[in-house]
Amino acid sequence: MTNDAQQIQRLRERVERFLGMTMHSKRDFETLSVEVYNHRKVLLSSTTLRRLWGYQEQGEHTASPVTLNTLARMIGYTSWEAFCDEKDAECSNSEMMMAGKSIQAKNLEVGTQVVVCWQPGRTVKMEYLGSDVFRVLENENSKLQVGDTMHCKQLTEGMPLYCEELLRTGCGLMNYVAGKEGGITFHILSGDADE
Repeated sequence: MTNDAQQIQRLRERVERFLGMTMHSKRDFETLSVEVYNHRKVLLSSTTLRRLWGYQEQGEHTASPVTLNTLARMIGYTSWEAFCDEKDAECSNSEMMMAGKSIQAKNLEVGTQVVVCWQPGRTVKMEYLGSDVFRVLENENSKLQVGDTMHCKQLTEGMPLYCEELLRTGCGLMNYVAGKEGGITFHILSGDADE
């Protein structure tokens, strides 16, 4: 049972890292419920997620296989069992073994340029402006436009790129996901965060 509790804790941490957010309020769990549905087309209620995170105590709670499988699949595993089979020591040494290299935006220097690619044949060159904000400098075959700005907390190869609060001249704020099928690749052109 201790091992299951440790694995569930590790899953919670990986889900938070994947989404670039931590679960601190009921609103966070409502957002998580929507994100799970957007990624996996499975509805997990915010109440179920609060129980799994230990935010809502109602006696002994055992997570269902559907909940665990859905969250594991969202972060790139084929199942809950595949997630559990990954050795804890390996995971702590490599945060995103299943997904590939990863960098958090806050670790980039202002002015760093990043090229992000995804299928089919999409390429975007972005500049980091600070505070998790990027501006599109060049675009090839994507719906993003030169001059767009957006919040992106993390870039992880093999996973989609989640852009929040995308701002475009003449348009309101919107969200955008790049690389839904197969994820992204990226490389850093300037700055001292070298991958």
